[in-house]
Amino acid sequence: PMVLRIGGRPAAGLLQLGSHRGPMLWNCGYDPAMAQWSPGSVAMAMAIEQAIQTGRPDFDLLRGGEPYKRRLGARPTGLFRIVLSR
Repeated sequence: PMVLRIGGRPAAGLLQLGSHRGPMLWNCGYDPAMAQWSPGSVAMAMAIEQAIQTGRPDFDLLRGGEPYKRRLGARPTGLFRIVLSR
């Protein structure tokens, strides 16, 4: 997990899965008592910056229609369903 600390206290955290193309964000959260510093946004920006610096072409926000994903510039991509039958 990636943890952002403010004044030594955990303020936000990100859980990411690794991939050869870049991180896949599984979940994130922040301490509401520290909301005035936007720790969730700062942690997300730091994670994206780290992906760019390590040359990863993608930062995958995974599935879901949460508004923050659109605010971050996510573009929906189609998922494929494969059915195998005998």
